[in-house]
Amino acid sequence: MKNDILSLYDLHYESLYRFLLCYTSDSQLIEDVIQEIFMKLWEEKESLSVVQMKPYLFCSARNRLLNYLRDRKTHNLLLDKWFKLQTQPEYDYNIDELFKRLEQAIESLPGKCRDIFVMSKLEGYSYSQIAEIKNLSVKTVENQMGIALKKIRTFFHEK
Repeated sequence: MKNDILSLYDLHYESLYRFLLCYTSDSQLIEDVIQEIFMKLWEEKESLSVVQMKPYLFCSARNRLLNYLRDRKTHNLLLDKWFKLQTQPEYDYNIDELFKRLEQAIESLPGKCRDIFVMSKLEGYSYSQIAEIKNLSVKTVENQMGIALKKIRTFFHEK
């Protein structure tokens, strides 16, 4: 099995690398993503049942890279918003507490709601872009955003 995975790595590394260059120019990140998908293959070699390996590898690589970029972007956006709020004099009242409560409210959302909320409100994606990325209908994205906003409002009114 080890030789099979090494053969797959040798066969697909270059094309995966070029494919991921369409999403980022960060060569270290691309190499990390490729390494992670092959490590995951190795770890799950006993339970993995993939019919067509090439589409699986490309889909896994794209998803892993997009998840990493989304998480990094979300983290940076939250920090940017926090720093902007800290420097505005009209927000001198315990902005740290408000920011912590907002983070708690976002973290308390169910997984799909949280992802959609973050993509929309913090990353700036449109509902149609989110629907395409997440393979959902636009209506599902709208419904999940409604749920997220309602839960966040409730979170702030309860405390």
